[in-house]
Amino acid sequence: MLGLKPAIEWLARQLRNPRAQTTAGVAGAALVAGGLLLTQLPHERSPELKGALIINGSPLPPHEAARFQGREGAAVRARGAVVHSVPADEGLWLGPKEDNRIWVRLTGSGESEPRLKAGEQLSFTGEMASHGPGFARRVGVTKAEGAAQLRDLRWHLEVSRDKVRRG
Repeated sequence: MLGLKPAIEWLARQLRNPRAQTTAGVAGAALVAGGLLLTQLPHERSPELKGALIINGSPLPPHEAARFQGREGAAVRARGAVVHSVPADEGLWLGPKEDNRIWVRLTGSGESEPRLKAGEQLSFTGEMASHGPGFARRVGVTKAEGAAQLRDLRWHLEVSRDKVRRG
């Protein structure tokens, strides 16, 4: 601490000067703004952004899905999104846990080969689609697999099987 005392005293003397106060204020504001900007930039190692869906350019954590309801046809991009479960050949739940997931309906011919599994990470492009009553039954989702949750969401993601990549 002894080595810091002279530096602190010097800084205190400098800050008594009005010109130095203005410079220090601007520099401090710039540091704060720069720090905020850096915290908002996506980083590959950032666990909060890993697995995020991007809808029309906006990140969408699965638990915020309701705020995008009604945007039928909006472009969707996923990178490293985690598969929660695969209850049907026609689709899967995407997200980290049961109360934080989105249904992905796989379109196109044939089944996904090899079969997708819970815990895998997927990347894809697709679009948002709304659905009405009976959708869960039509895509093969039972009560135990989340039919009520799918009904309540009232929308899902439509993704062509050939657009799905692991990782």
